[in-house]
Amino acid sequence: MQRISTSTAVATRPAASTGGTPGYFTDGNAATGLPGTVVDDDFLNGLQEVIANAIEATGQTLSAQDDAQLTAAIRKLALTARYDAALASKVGGYSLNAIVADPSTVASFWVSTVAGNLTVPGASGASWTPLLGSYYTKVQSDARYLQPSNLTPYYTGAQSDAKYCAITGFTATGDMSASGVVGWSTATSKTSVGLVLVGLNGNNISLRQNETVGQYTQAALQVNGYSNANGYFSFRNDGTFWSGSSQFASQAFAAGTVAVQGNNWFWMKLPNGILIQGGNASYNASDGTNGTTVTLPTTFGASFIYAGGNDIGSNANSVTVMRVNGSTIRLLGREVTSGTLQNTTINYLCIGTSA
Repeated sequence: MQRISTSTAVATRPAASTGGTPGYFTDGNAATGLPGTVVDDDFLNGLQEVIANAIEATGQTLSAQDDAQLTAAIRKLALTARYDAALASKVGGYSLNAIVADPSTVASFWVSTVAGNLTVPGASGASWTPLLGSYYTKVQSDARYLQPSNLTPYYTGAQSDAKYCAITGFTATGDMSASGVVGWSTATSKTSVGLVLVGLNGNNISLRQNETVGQYTQAALQVNGYSNANGYFSFRNDGTFWSGSSQFASQAFAAGTVAVQGNNWFWMKLPNGILIQGGNASYNASDGTNGTTVTLPTTFGASFIYAGGNDIGSNANSVTVMRVNGSTIRLLGREVTSGTLQNTTINYLCIGTSA
């Protein structure tokens, strides 16, 4: 497409005529004396400029050798373009559901919520809504969440699920880190980074990693409450458990805290050193009042504090569980009414210390 360039063309467009009544072409009628329509410069210049303006509005340079320029212009103008106040005024405002790019922010788009929309996107009271509604852009997401990758300009659902802590069903596909959290340590020799759940009145719960250089690294949980009362628990890389500055257990100890053999017996070592064990065993009346000797599942340490039990046999018996030493008890059963020794099965429970 190119403007007329014959030898009789003029360099400046003549002023358009203001006379006449708009109508339609005719080739005339000789029988009735109706003349054919005269095509003048006003019409041809108008037709030429309508086409040329559309092409040049898309940044193209008119070319007599390119007949596809108008097609390209139409296709380009159909794409989402930046908001244009002059265009809005010329066409009587943007139509309902028209989509425009933000005039100043890259990768931000708006949808018109009314017909004949002359308001400016983003302005107070404007009749536009963000195309992505309440979804966050990359910049907004990066400002709110932990360590996302550099994905632009928006995150897809899959990308967000892979990078952020979803409410449910979150699976981390790589390491995440937290940094820059300040204002807490249990001693001046420790540094700390982590996560903080902030509550009302300055109360919060902190989950952190901190360390003493050359000695240990630990995961620490601290609860800060009213009246400056703080609870502190940590697990160190050497396998020890601490409450404040006091160790109360080790990983090696915790690893062997419970043993069970079906419904026959069990033992359980608590972090404070208490050992609880029990099981089922038979009393034979032929063993008399000395009782039937039973070896415990494991051996008590310095103290064997308590032994007791109950009858689980078929008869209503009175039972006795007697301490012998750290690894042995004796069982005895009597028929309740007569007091005679009676074969039975006894469920026993013993308490002592593990060391």
